[in-house]
Amino acid sequence: MDDIKIPIPVKPIKFLDQFREFIRKDGKAYATEQTYVTWVKQYILYHNKQHPKNLEAKHIEQYLTYLSVHGNASSNTQRTVLNSLIYLYTRFLDHPIENLKFRYSKKPTRVPAVFSHDEAMNIINYLENEYRLICKLMYGCGLRISEAV
Repeated sequence: MDDIKIPIPVKPIKFLDQFREFIRKDGKAYATEQTYVTWVKQYILYHNKQHPKNLEAKHIEQYLTYLSVHGNASSNTQRTVLNSLIYLYTRFLDHPIENLKFRYSKKPTRVPAVFSHDEAMNIINYLENEYRLICKLMYGCGLRISEAV
């Protein structure tokens, strides 16, 4: 279950537990917490488990560039990572980061693959009972899976 919050100790000792607690006290959504913690953890791992307080703006630039060049990340992913790291440094560590020099990815936006009407109907007709009903509702109303469930 992705919506059940990870428990943290009453007096967290580990850095990421402290970060989680700070995010929760700040009133951020749990999805935001998950995103921020994931990217901060990846950032720490990328820099050989160095503590973020020992890293500088150039390290953020290196990581964002790495994501673009080697991680095949889109500019939106870079923005999400940047938001996570800026929140970490500015709010949690109280160490503002300024004058970052990196380039956003120029990865072209991906056009989603969409079934033709005949392809969609072939799949729907192959299903039985409640699964057919759910798929008809999703297709006819343009629902996402989570909305249909």
